[in-house]
Amino acid sequence: MAELARRNCDLLDVTVETIPFEDWEPAARDFRLVMSAQAWPWVRPGLRLAKAHDVLAYDGALALFWNRPDWSDTSLRRAIDAVYEDVAPGLRARTPGRSQQDAGRRACIDEPATSPRFSGVALTQHSWATSYDTTAYLDLLSTQSDHRLLDAERRARLFDGIADAVEGAGGEMPVSYVADLYVARRVG
Repeated sequence: MAELARRNCDLLDVTVETIPFEDWEPAARDFRLVMSAQAWPWVRPGLRLAKAHDVLAYDGALALFWNRPDWSDTSLRRAIDAVYEDVAPGLRARTPGRSQQDAGRRACIDEPATSPRFSGVALTQHSWATSYDTTAYLDLLSTQSDHRLLDAERRARLFDGIADAVEGAGGEMPVSYVADLYVARRVG
């Protein structure tokens, strides 16, 4: 991602630094924006807001955003749910982007809303959609940590069942998403 950012910002006055936010030193610089895309839950709680506040200029903003699936109740969705019930009923993240991440995302949103360091958390949402063929959808599922932690035999049965469901519905898995952008202004 850092290399892609470097390429995309080649003509701009942008420096891409690759270091965990917790370890990064701003070197007496301040910024108008601290932005995190999908990653804020993994920045250490207790430090993330304080550090974001400290590196922001007086009029700076904290921007947190996520893409989250907006799954419709369809016959394909019900067929996939049936596969999960049969093969891995305890698996919480049956859809990419849904899991304990939902609770983590909620905590990240509530944190600046209740902090004296920030004010006026505003939400902007953008809906978008895409479609995955069977292989691409299974590739997406294979990035989910709880799917990866399944034993190999159970994961293979789960993926085979999901593949059968997607193929039975024409070989395409349409997915709607919502991109949520939360912006909070620095106080003080």
